[in-house]
Amino acid sequence: MLRTQEYELQEYYAELSDWVEHWVFSKADLVYGQQIIEAFKPFIDDLVAHSVRKQKLHEHVENLCLLGNEIIRTLNMNTALQSLPVKQLIADSVDEDGGPYSHALDSQTAKLSYDDTCRSLHEYLERQTQPKH
Repeated sequence: MLRTQEYELQEYYAELSDWVEHWVFSKADLVYGQQIIEAFKPFIDDLVAHSVRKQKLHEHVENLCLLGNEIIRTLNMNTALQSLPVKQLIADSVDEDGGPYSHALDSQTAKLSYDDTCRSLHEYLERQTQPKH
């Protein structure tokens, strides 16, 4: 990986880490938040490796922050889900239509961008589960 790509990745990781503070409803949420960030990192790595434009990458990271927030909200509303692995929670939250409703979206444009990120994450996760040839 190029040095500039490594620097970009660290910037995006830091942006995600900053958002964890916004996700927490309780101290226990910090653990889930950190696990969500770790699960998002390979997707961000893949976007950087595929030379996604910086502006689009920034949008994806912001949208991942919104998705992380919604996953934490869901965990707090349905504590039975807390026994599931975080990667499964993420996979169950996104599909070919997009992601879960986000309370933070204030425009149709923002919703379209968020759903685009969730679809891209879903496609990435699907590729990861396919057997390698």
